[in-house]
Amino acid sequence: MSAPKQVTSSYLRTCRGAAETSSRNLVERLPPEILIKILSYLDASALFSVSHVNKLLCQLANDNALWNKIYIAKYGKNKKSQELQDRVAGGYWKWLLFRTVAARDMNKWNRHLGLVSRHTGLPSHTERVLSPYVEPLVKTPFDDIDPQYGLHGYQLHIVLHNTECKLMSGSFAQLFCRRTQICDGLIQLTAISRTNLSQHTPLSGSVTLPWRCEALQGAVENCCIMSLTLLDEFRKPFWCVSSPVSMQPEETPVSYDYDGEHFLIHYLDSDGQVKVTLVWMKEQFVVISLVVYMSVSKVNKHFSTDY
Repeated sequence: MSAPKQVTSSYLRTCRGAAETSSRNLVERLPPEILIKILSYLDASALFSVSHVNKLLCQLANDNALWNKIYIAKYGKNKKSQELQDRVAGGYWKWLLFRTVAARDMNKWNRHLGLVSRHTGLPSHTERVLSPYVEPLVKTPFDDIDPQYGLHGYQLHIVLHNTECKLMSGSFAQLFCRRTQICDGLIQLTAISRTNLSQHTPLSGSVTLPWRCEALQGAVENCCIMSLTLLDEFRKPFWCVSSPVSMQPEETPVSYDYDGEHFLIHYLDSDGQVKVTLVWMKEQFVVISLVVYMSVSKVNKHFSTDY
């Protein structure tokens, strides 16, 4: 009766060993020489990532010969590196590569950042280095036949909103300014006219900017957010704005169309202005005027004109 027990236990050990062998990763079953050869085709970033897969690849990916090859390919071979190649401890060339890269990057950043400002305590070129975006230069085709070139064909998209809802949105096409209407270095584009009652637009809510934190909440009165995009006649973005704006009471002449209190939203930057006139009537605000003023210098630069 004992023989069958011995056969059974031996069979179980064999099955267990076969299962363990079949469950091993196929990569781990390759000879180390083959794995080293495969790893030699990786760059520093990939080799560093592979070293975190498992213990075997960690050991192989830190091989001195691999990192020495990468170091020489990046920085060249000098007498010192040739002397140290076979004598240094494991991990040396990996450490030396990372140290050299870090030192060169630090020197480059120090050169680009410039001197530390005594006013802010920050390097003088911090913004330029951290945000190296340069707006692409797009030149519009010059038109020497159209005497009003750059003064017509504008399209305006505008939204007044707060943190919870949209108060007003609209799109206005074929906006223009006659050459004789250029005044004080500004080109006037009228989207909503005071005299055209059909264009007047009611707001769908109050002009407030709600805010909320973990324990408190409230609202900033007479304030909202204006998002605006002005396209040129080629449907290319010409001016974009997204900014909080405030609404102030406005003293106006007597209006025969609206007898409510008048208010003005006025946005201003170096490229232009936006003026939105509202009137309070029947428990709501109504936009009765929307005018965009573009600086002549911006138009001249964009269209290569000379107004």
